[in-house]
Amino acid sequence: MPEGDLLVSSGLRVQELSGSQVLTVLDFAERYARPSREDLFALVLARDLNAVLLTGDASLRDAAENEGVRVHGVIWLLDLMVGHGIINKMDRATSLKLMLRCGSRLPCDEVRARLDEV
Repeated sequence: MPEGDLLVSSGLRVQELSGSQVLTVLDFAERYARPSREDLFALVLARDLNAVLLTGDASLRDAAENEGVRVHGVIWLLDLMVGHGIINKMDRATSLKLMLRCGSRLPCDEVRARLDEV
């Protein structure tokens, strides 16, 4: 995983949560047992920013959907990047293969469909 400084220098923004947002995280922690506190911080931030939450975690996805937060996974992001010409289909296939080799549990049918496109 990239270091935090590298992510920030690449354009990632660091966001702080307010006291009321932290209280919401604590409330969510009582309602949703499976997502980690860190995941719940991301959920609250995505909700309050009206942003898309990117996750492959099923329990976080369920909580996000229950809270009305738009949620997608990494395959959606790669498809979006292909659609906008940021990467090509070969780059997407290479990325998916690398993620699988590193232990990611991506949906087999969706991965196979993208690999068949190259």
